[in-house]
Amino acid sequence: RCENHHEKLSVFCWTCKKCICHQCALWGGMHGGHTFKPLAEIYEQHVTKVNEEVAKLRRRLMELISLVQEVVR
Repeated sequence: RCENHHEKLSVFCWTCKKCICHQCALWGGMHGGHTFKPLAEIYEQHVTKVNEEVAKLRRRLMELISLVQEVVR
């Protein structure tokens, strides 16, 4: 929730790199001229990136397990 307006945080301010409510984006004054994105869009981008990184880590783990098994043999 927004500290100023007690509204749901629904906007991401790219300039400040923080989540804000729609009222802060429109009338807050502190974010005039800033660049905004819908928070849901930013969230989905982060989820996708985290999932890609997890997949990379799983592949690397399998490689390491295979190398350890070779050394044991």
